[in-house]
Amino acid sequence: MLKRLDELEQRALKDLEGALDEPALQAWKVSYLGRGAELGKITEGLRELSK
Repeated sequence: MLKRLDELEQRALKDLEGALDEPALQAWKVSYLGRGAELGKITEGLRELSK
């Protein structure tokens, strides 16, 4: 789980550096923070850890 989060963080930061205008920043936001984003999928997995 931590490895996945670290990998996601590195990818997100790299992609954020390339978001040089507002449309690119919005695309980054949807990709990493939107409903279907990988971060959401990882946090859903946290519920399974507590069971």
